[in-house]
Amino acid sequence: MIVLPKDWIEKVVAILDAGRAGTRAITNTARLDWMALFPDSFSFEIYSVISSILKLGAITDIRKVETMNEPGEVYEFLFVYRSRRMYSKVNLCEGKVSVLVYSAHLQRLGNIEDGRFA
Repeated sequence: MIVLPKDWIEKVVAILDAGRAGTRAITNTARLDWMALFPDSFSFEIYSVISSILKLGAITDIRKVETMNEPGEVYEFLFVYRSRRMYSKVNLCEGKVSVLVYSAHLQRLGNIEDGRFA
């Protein structure tokens, strides 16, 4: 398993926690997936969930993603939230201080029992 770079985690967490306008975004698909899973929450709560998961190191598997259109450093990772095995993909965007959350849904691939990709 690869390890998330400490500087990537620190930058992503700082951006997510600061909550400044225009510095964090979530795709519509990720927002809809999140709201379907957790209808009692707000879509912006995914930012604090991802931040918390990164701070705690509560990730069960990680992969670097090189195929996204937007420039930046992208990782996809698996974690448990509210007793559900979750998947998320996050881009620390290049050239500006911002984070883009591509995905936030149940784990649909890999070994779900083990919380791994393969």
